Formats: sequence, structure tokens, C-alpha cells
Amino acid sequence: MQNYKNGSIIQVRPDDYPLILHYGILVNYLGEWWVLHNNESNGVHREKLASVLDRSTLIQVIDTKLTGKTTNELLERFKAYEGKSYDLVAYNCESFVNDFINQKKYSKQTIIYTSLILITIVFLTAWITKKLVR
Repeated sequence: MQNYKNGSIIQVRPDDYPLILHYGILVNYLGEWWVLHNNESNGVHREKLASVLDRSTLIQVIDTKLTGKTTNELLERFKAYEGKSYDLVAYNCESFVNDFINQKKYSKQTIIYTSLILITIVFLTAWITKKLVR
């Protein structure tokens, strides 16, 4: 059994989206583990960890500066986020976790994938232009 701690990040690979990682914050509430996270279906919300793990593979649990905070402290902080809308680019699961922990909204995955898409567009545009000029 994994050694979960309040305030740690849980990183999973969703079964439906194997190329991305999904992030959330762990909270033990009334003896059960819950995940505070953001997804396209429900926005920012809480969900039982068992339910999250039913449809994904656990990659790792990462301690944060919030690790060890009490459930009450984490849930009080969560009130400011609960119900916020999901946005794939501007406010996804990783953005929420970074915002919750550090008050900085960013997603390394979004930066990487956006960069790859832009590089591909530039490359294809140059290649097509070169072919048309011939």
C-alpha cells in the first residue's frame, strides 16, 4: 500500500489519455483518501482516490510544501478553488495543482505540447512553402 500524506501531489496516467499525466492533491477525510483535482467533466472538485485509480495508473506521489497540513487546513484552502472551470490550456489539472500549492497557474505539459505543435506548424509551413516555390 502506498504511503499517502495530506497535501501531497498524486500523479496518474489516465487510461483514456495515455499520453498525458493527471495531477491532484491528496486529502484524508474521515478515514478515506480523496483527490482534489480539476478535469474536463467536473472542473475543480473532490473525488475519492479509489475512483480516480479505477480509471488510471498511479505514477507517483510527490511531497509538497503542503504535505502534512491538516485536512481542515487543506479543505479550507480548497474552498477558494472548488467549482472553477476546466480549460485545457489555461487551467487544467496541473495548473490547478500549481495554483493550489504555489499560487502560480502553469502547466509544464501544456508548455511542452504547445511548443511541439508550434514547431510542427513552423516546420510544415516551411516545407510546404519550399515545395510550392519549386
